[in-house]
This record gives sequence, C-alpha cells and structure tokens, in this order.
Amino acid sequence: LNGCNGTISITKNDLAVDGKGIGLEGSNASSGSEGLVANNEITSSAGFGPGFQVEDSEYQRLYHNSVNMTGGGQALRATVDFFDLTGTVAKNNVLISSGGQAMYVDEEGGLTLDYNGLYTTGPVLVRYNGTEHGSLSDYQSNTGQGANAQFAFPAFQSATDLRPDSPFFDDEGTDLTATVPTDIDGTSRSTPTSIGAHKYTAPKPKLAAGTYTIGPDPYPTFSAAVDTLKRRGVAG
Repeated sequence: LNGCNGTISITKNDLAVDGKGIGLEGSNASSGSEGLVANNEITSSAGFGPGFQVEDSEYQRLYHNSVNMTGGGQALRATVDFFDLTGTVAKNNVLISSGGQAMYVDEEGGLTLDYNGLYTTGPVLVRYNGTEHGSLSDYQSNTGQGANAQFAFPAFQSATDLRPDSPFFDDEGTDLTATVPTDIDGTSRSTPTSIGAHKYTAPKPKLAAGTYTIGPDPYPTFSAAVDTLKRRGVAG
C-alpha cells in the first residue's frame, strides 16, 4: 500500500505468499488517529524477504501479527523491514525466520519495539541501524528497544498454521485489548495477553530447572529430550 494516508486498518488477513506479504510505504496517519495493522498471519516462502515492510510512514500501530519466513538463507528477513518512521509502535508480534533476520531496522528514533516474540535459526537475530545483533540480550542492551521481548522457538502447528504452542509467547504480551479486543479468529482477548495473531494457552508449561534422565519415558532418546527443551524451554 503506497500513499494510503489517514486512519487505515489492515486486520485479520491470513496470507501464504512467495514474497512480501504486507507493505506500507509513504502511508501517514496522525497522533491520536493512528493506522492499525493487527491480527494478520503471514507465511512467506521467499528466499529473500521481507514478509512485512513499513517504510517512510507515520503513526502506525503494528499489533498482534504473526509472520513466518520459511525460505531459508542468511539474507532472509522475517516481518520487518522498518525504514524512516515517525510515531510508529510494534508490539505483541511473533516474528520468525528460518536462517535470516527476525527484524531489519533502519530508522532514527521514530519506532518503538517491545513485547515481540523473535526467533531465527540463523546467526543474526536483529539488524538495527547497520549493526548485527546475534542474541536477544545483545539487541536489547545495544538498542534500548525490546526490554520485554522474547526469544523462543514458536512451535507452530505447521508452516502456515501459526498457532504457537510455546509457553514463552503465552501470556507474555502487553495489554492492547482496548485497540485489539479479539484475535484473528474472533476470539476475545484477555489479560494476561498472548503474543501473536492467535489467543492461545500453551498445552504445557516451561520445564523446571533440574536434572533429567534420558530413557525411558518421557525422554526415550536424546533427540526427544532436545525437541522438548526446544519447544518448552526452561523456567527462570
């Protein structure tokens, strides 16, 4: 969408694409009458992203979107290319990349990022104003953004069904129900708030810290234990 000014609303789209899913360029709203991009689910199989791009735009609210980039390769980016923004806020989004960057940001103070769930299988989690950050703590400490962000494997139902099972995205968002009262399926959101397009409750909690034995149940093999650790993580 290019040059779409005023209070736009892009909500509850379920997209499977080979390339960019949603893009805003030169689209300006105003303080107090912000645009809203929310409850969208995007899967992109492109070898080079982004699945979601916002450029040269003002006063947009990017809330509760889930984006899964599956194409692979370090050049791949997940949801964001964010460029040259004013008064724009991105919160409660799940941004996942298979090998590339979860976020690519090039802006000078007009963007607020927090409470987003990030994950990549590659070496760079976030590229922010020309600097590559390989870990969540590196991104947080060096950018002043994302104090409440999460880094976790989402355990989606499938590549295109972006309902997570991860306990790290369950009830870890900030309350945006005044702006986004329901999820992509029309289910009423509640607080504490799930991150992403879907309201959900994780089927199992985070693992307790401690010693676990391989074999027999519940971890008959080392790979089964690793898979469980990847999906559930460790509390604390």
